[in-house]
Amino acid sequence: MLAVTTRFTIWGNSRTVALRELISALEEVLGKEAIIKRSPEQPGDVPQTFADTSKSGQDLGYEPRTELKHGLMRFKEWYQGTRLPVSGASTAPTANRN
Repeated sequence: MLAVTTRFTIWGNSRTVALRELISALEEVLGKEAIIKRSPEQPGDVPQTFADTSKSGQDLGYEPRTELKHGLMRFKEWYQGTRLPVSGASTAPTANRN
């Protein structure tokens, strides 16, 4: 029998970020105020999460260096440069049917 081994590497940082801090950073980067609707905790909610990057560090030499706000700004710039056009607006050339 053939054994298949798969490893997923999810990049992150081992520094925890409070939800309020994330929202504040997003507001600043996007230039918009978040509309926050507070709800009771849901089943499966966890009070705190963080990435354990030690295996990526050992295997790949990964060392997180990008601060949250800077990473969000870079993602925004990338997204704005690669996103698809809005539905209904075509940027494709129109064929000449003459």
